[in-house]
Amino acid sequence: MICCVVIAMEPETRDFMAHSLEAMGTEVILLPGLGKLSQIVKEVPISGILLEVMTGIKAGTREKEAAREFFEMYPFGKFKLSERKVVLLGESLDKFVMRCREFEPRIVRDKSRHLRFLPVLLSRDATFSDAEKSVTTNISEDGIFLFSAQDWDVGSRVWVRFYGEDAVMAGIVRRWTPWGTAGSMPGIGVHLEPNENAAG
Repeated sequence: MICCVVIAMEPETRDFMAHSLEAMGTEVILLPGLGKLSQIVKEVPISGILLEVMTGIKAGTREKEAAREFFEMYPFGKFKLSERKVVLLGESLDKFVMRCREFEPRIVRDKSRHLRFLPVLLSRDATFSDAEKSVTTNISEDGIFLFSAQDWDVGSRVWVRFYGEDAVMAGIVRRWTPWGTAGSMPGIGVHLEPNENAAG
């Protein structure tokens, strides 16, 4: 079962979201604000984050900055309640839950991610005949997140060449954030394979 974090100031909003998500087979962690998010993601393997719009607006600048990297790391959506219905910005709640089901739940390790904006060529095959000019947004011990406005399938194989380098690395798409997803950088999270497998 997947687990999503819901962040909303009002208890009634948190309760309504919990009921809606649990009815879809999703476990829920409820938070009144952004402050404890960094602690939760280090303790519980979660699959997605939902932030109530007004809660996000009223959050302090420091809290927003601290939470932004988690919004990019996990499936993320902003929502509001309208006439007792959940309204997500840019997609439906069903689609968000589907994205969460395709995402491998994870715990964030301290200092596991580093912001690095490195130019790369991103390809669906080892020949780079269809290479897309891209850039990394962060790098971790087991992978990278790459900007891309294209459509990708979770589980598909990709090839990466860092600009100015001859080395090619292959990897598996572990997460895809479509272009147009509100509040999220479009692109793919890629688990990189050892170099010796890159040409396979």
